[in-house]
Amino acid sequence: MCTIAIIGGSRESSIKKYVESRGVTILFHDGKMNRPSSKYRSMIRKADVVTLMIDALNHNSMKTARGIAKELKKPLVYTKGKGITLAIDLSLLEYEKQK
Repeated sequence: MCTIAIIGGSRESSIKKYVESRGVTILFHDGKMNRPSSKYRSMIRKADVVTLMIDALNHNSMKTARGIAKELKKPLVYTKGKGITLAIDLSLLEYEKQK
């Protein structure tokens, strides 16, 4: 089973509904920096793939998450737009490449 950390966006319930049938675990953070960035580290550590939804993130959030993912040697996927289907599909492709 693949665990994907998705950072950015605001549709956590839609994301979880979409992945229920895909055998994927989602860890979600909306990317707002008013929430502690320490949550990024915990989330990214548990993930197989980290997906940054760049149109739904500010620069500081993206820089922080990217730095932690690189430090923990986690594969990164960047998606433009806010479409969750593409984000999940790209993340799963990256997961398969890493196996």
